[in-house]
Amino acid sequence: MSPLDVVVLLKIISMGDQLLEQKPLVEALFMSQSEISKSFARSKHAGLLDSSGKIVRKLAQMEFLQYGIAVVYPMQAGAIVRGVPTAHSAAPLREVIQSTEPYI
Repeated sequence: MSPLDVVVLLKIISMGDQLLEQKPLVEALFMSQSEISKSFARSKHAGLLDSSGKIVRKLAQMEFLQYGIAVVYPMQAGAIVRGVPTAHSAAPLREVIQSTEPYI
């Protein structure tokens, strides 16, 4: 799975019950036809699209978003650098979550 696959699947879901075609996704997401096609193939292989590749398996997608994202795309803290605070280091979360290391 690629992080773009999540974007493609969420866009498909946001389109509602429209007929699923790749060309509108290409235009809406500013991705190439080959990227969309490869994303469909990976999502179908992962079981997030049905066997026809036309319908998102919404329960599987929800479970993937809820439980699988952290495993497939683990967060890794990088080197200490200067920058703009993000995540729990930025307001308003910095008042709620105490941390000795700021994330940028």
